Amino acid sequence: MAWGVPALAGRRRWAQSLVRAAAVAVIVAAALAASAQVRLWKNTETVFIHALATTKNNFVIENNFGDYLTNSDRAADALPHISEALRIRPDSFEAHVNMGRSLVALGRLDDSIPHFSRAARIDPHSSVALNNLARAKFLQGEVAEAIPLYEAAVAAAPALAEPRRWLAIADLMAGNTPAALSQLERAVELEPFSQEWRRLLEGVREYERSPAAAAASELRGRLAAEHRNAAAALERRGKTEEARIHLQKAQELGGP
Repeated sequence: MAWGVPALAGRRRWAQSLVRAAAVAVIVAAALAASAQVRLWKNTETVFIHALATTKNNFVIENNFGDYLTNSDRAADALPHISEALRIRPDSFEAHVNMGRSLVALGRLDDSIPHFSRAARIDPHSSVALNNLARAKFLQGEVAEAIPLYEAAVAAAPALAEPRRWLAIADLMAGNTPAALSQLERAVELEPFSQEWRRLLEGVREYERSPAAAAASELRGRLAAEHRNAAAALERRGKTEEARIHLQKAQELGGP
């Protein structure tokens, strides 16, 4: 077929119009797709929900969604997802820790301990598992049981300050002021800008010099409150005699 110049020019104009129209169509389609994606990914929760709707037996999504919900103060909503993660991988260290954390957030300390214990068996050198297990025991009022667990957490991660702080509090409650002082001094070295820990260290130093001194009054109040909390936790579990001992210590420190 032969084309004359006018015909060729007209065909070129038609082709150019077609290209422009196609380009516009592509841009519009891309814009619509982008808009849909923006709506779809507008928040983290939507991402998780979409992933769960489009996959099955997805351990990573179930476990991470549960962790996200716990961190969003929605521990009750987290439990089904972490339970599903554990169904998929019963020996998952991360899922057992996340389940324990969710249960602690719900006040279910007794139920949390088997999960933290399982995590500690899976990875015996994990400061995360040991610290969480120690914290659960401490919140139960089992201070004597918490101390060796905190010590193990410190040994597993010597550069972490957080386990040292709670070990120091537990040591103080057990009457071991020198051990508490040593832990707090190291914690402040590790995190020198923490005013809370520095103030706690100064209080312990004053308390060691003179437990009845006015400068140690803030620490005495803190310890009295911790003893009362331990007493209440033990009383709820039927350990009346142990609870009475903590209440007596709270009174000796000047608490009600």
